[in-house]
Formats: sequence, structure tokens, C-alpha cells
Amino acid sequence: MEPRLDALRERLATRPTATLRERRGLPPWELRYTLEAANSAEAVRLRPRIAELLGTEDFELRPLFEGAPEPDLARFQLLAFPWLDRRTFRRADLFEIGYALSDALGLVSAEPDLGERHFLETEPPLPPGAGPQPEGLSDLAFWCWVDSAPPPDPRWVLAAMRVPEAWTLAPGRGAGVLIAQPDTGIASHAELQDTTLRLDLAADLVDGGPGATDPLLASAGNPGHGTGTASVLISGSEGEAWGTAPGASLV
Repeated sequence: MEPRLDALRERLATRPTATLRERRGLPPWELRYTLEAANSAEAVRLRPRIAELLGTEDFELRPLFEGAPEPDLARFQLLAFPWLDRRTFRRADLFEIGYALSDALGLVSAEPDLGERHFLETEPPLPPGAGPQPEGLSDLAFWCWVDSAPPPDPRWVLAAMRVPEAWTLAPGRGAGVLIAQPDTGIASHAELQDTTLRLDLAADLVDGGPGATDPLLASAGNPGHGTGTASVLISGSEGEAWGTAPGASLV
């Protein structure tokens, strides 16, 4: 089983070090294991043992049932490797890694979190860094979530950035400028006008071919992101939000 752990150690050592922080939700592609220790006392001692076993502290370990009234449930722990894509491993290898973790740490079990469809999926694994990947916004999600009510003026950011003053220097508000935006694509939205979208120049860099329609799939990592950022760029005065360059064209 040790070679499977070597593969995990190698992947952890070669990827950029992640800054561990609280985040909302569990990305569907993130590498995670549910660990079951013999008892809650053993579970408490797992962190330093895992760090020694893998040669890194770049992981998250927390109770699977946080706040559960039954003390015995503390023996279940969630081991996560933030922003390490489980799809770069073969599914059989994910189970082998779990068996190796269980043997090395003396656990009852270590089960990979593969989602509800994993028994139906037969596609080969993605090599590290190849194929469609979730957006890097996952690394920034902690900073993007806001719990407070939105400002009453939806155009407050234009004033904060002094965009109206810039428009006095460039009355065309971006007229004649072509903006190329690599993102998740575009979905139909009232804030975006077809006259400012250069769909004739669009390209799908994930599946290949022309077009830039966002399928709005949760599995894509960040559905709708391209539509939101496009609005920030080119939304006109007819809608709720104003873009910084409503006169420009967007690819």
C-alpha cells in the first residue's frame, strides 16, 4: 500500500501550498476522506500522525459531525486536501490510498468522498494539470462571500472607483475597445445586450469549437461567473448594474 501514499505525497509536494482557511461548502472535485478511528480519543491524536505520515501539514482535519451531541460520533473525522483535485487520480487508486491510510494510522476505515455518481463514472483520470479544471476562484471564495445586506445603491462601486470621473475623460465609455475575457462563458441575461457581445469571435477553450455558452452546471466549478463579470464590464444604463465600459465590446 505504501506506493499509493507515495503518489499522494508526490502530488502534495508538487502543487502550490494552499492557505488553509474556513470556506463555505465542500467543492465536488476536492480530494477528501472520511476517517473512522477506533474511538474519539484516537481521533484526537490523528493530526500529528497524518502530518508525519504524509510529510506535510497542508491538509484539513475536522470532525465529520461537528456539534453532534453523541460523543462517540467524534471518532469520525473529515480529512480534506483543499484544492487538490481528486479527478487526477484513478478511482481505484483513491480507494487504495484510503486502505493505505487506514492501515498506516490504525483506522477502522478511510473512505474517499467520490459523490453520488461515482459508481456510474468510467472515464479515465485526468493527468495533473490537464483537462477542464475548476476555476481559481475557489481559492478566493473565502474573500468573496458577504453576509450583510447589499448596499441600497447598486452603482456604489462606480463611485468608489471614480468611474464617472473617468467617463468625463473618455465620453465613449469604452467605445471602440474590444475586451477579451477568458471565463466560464455567457448565459442569457437581461443585464447584457447582444449589441456589445461579440459572439462571432467567441471560442470554447474547454470542449473546443466556436461559441461561449455557459452550461451553468454546478460541476463546472463556478457556474455563471462569466456572466457576472461580463456585467461588471459592459452592462449598460438600462439595467440595475452599470458596467465600467458599457460602450466596449466583449469577447
